[in-house]
Amino acid sequence: MNINDILEIKQNNIPLSKEEIDFIISSYQSGKINDAKILDFMRVIKEDNFSVEETFYLADALARTGEMWDLSSKQGLIIDKISIGSFSDATTLVFMSVLAALGVKNIKLLSERYGTFNNSLHRFGLFKGFNAKISQNEFLNKLNELSAGLYQDESKIAPVDEKMYTLAKKYHISSIPLTAASILARKFAMGANVFIFDVKTGEGSSFATEERAQLLGKYLVEGAKLGGVTAVSLITNSDEPLGASIGLRCEVEEVLSGLRSDKSLYGAKLLEVAKELTVLALITAGVAAGRIEASKMFDSTIDDGSALNKFREIIVSYGGEYMDFNSTADQLLIGVAVSYITAKSSGYVSDIVINDVIQSYLKLSNSGKKDFDKNAGIVLLVREGDKIEKDKKIARIFYSIDNKSFCNTLSDIRKSIVIQEGKPSMKKTIYKVVL
Repeated sequence: MNINDILEIKQNNIPLSKEEIDFIISSYQSGKINDAKILDFMRVIKEDNFSVEETFYLADALARTGEMWDLSSKQGLIIDKISIGSFSDATTLVFMSVLAALGVKNIKLLSERYGTFNNSLHRFGLFKGFNAKISQNEFLNKLNELSAGLYQDESKIAPVDEKMYTLAKKYHISSIPLTAASILARKFAMGANVFIFDVKTGEGSSFATEERAQLLGKYLVEGAKLGGVTAVSLITNSDEPLGASIGLRCEVEEVLSGLRSDKSLYGAKLLEVAKELTVLALITAGVAAGRIEASKMFDSTIDDGSALNKFREIIVSYGGEYMDFNSTADQLLIGVAVSYITAKSSGYVSDIVINDVIQSYLKLSNSGKKDFDKNAGIVLLVREGDKIEKDKKIARIFYSIDNKSFCNTLSDIRKSIVIQEGKPSMKKTIYKVVL
């Protein structure tokens, strides 16, 4: 085989065989083809010429470039969830805690390399001493002990996918089959037997339209099935931040508020989506007979405190120093400077521009710099569609006193919350389930 011949085949819209895709990935891993050639390959992968079968072959080939854990053959039922969008949210912390409290084993692969900024690794890492850099045996022991397994990967799981992901990000290469193959590769390598995909659509998504998000959901579900894995995709709205909070410490605070049964925190949808994902997981895995039973199971772990206790147990088991940020609504973060933004006019919140809010947070926290501020954050006190009066508080800002970008950031956050006279049409939070 020859990489140039294979590229010509694909450019002529002829399906690639498993052997041809295996050849490309193994050749790249061994150094027989370079970054330039693998970039040529990545660029020809499009949804109109790369089938679900080819996507599965690519995911399988990428998975086998590193360790293959095959957890389900050793542990039975294992659930693995991932949220797919431009910006990470904190649903994993709720999802994992509830399932583990129910005795349903579920896992999360943590990595510094995937995602735009804060991700689940950073949220768990907020607890001092937390460490998921453990061996496979230690992981299995914790999974048995907790019904929850966290593992921080250091280029052992699908390492060639990691290299290709880095190249795709650098050169702005994006397509639904390539994204699906990357996600599936890591899932296949870990070896759970139920995959739950939370596919975002809207402003904060990699694939902004509902149609493209559904197509990605289809590629993921059908690709998983070809690998012998039961899967479901939930298409959810990311036109505004899912939770009320943006920022490590205040996001974890919001999760803990939800686990403590404070279910209406500023009208945020974090708990709603976490519940829907959990319900789908319980039904898909055959743990619950239907929505009513699954919903009651979720609610029971919140109401009796077992989900909160399980979250605490997970943090402590991984060496973390648990902190219960049980503050008041007026002072969520003790010891941090607080400022408020108020509405300049009365009306309705027509839009919360998620990309602008995130960029404001990145400036506020000095993200990516040595002096990154884990306490910095934004709490939105309104949601899209809310009726508000002039001078009402619409956002709470946490920051360091010496933050030089604070004043400019306040102005940016205010602009990101758009107020109009008439009531806007509302969009759903949850669009569709792809089976």
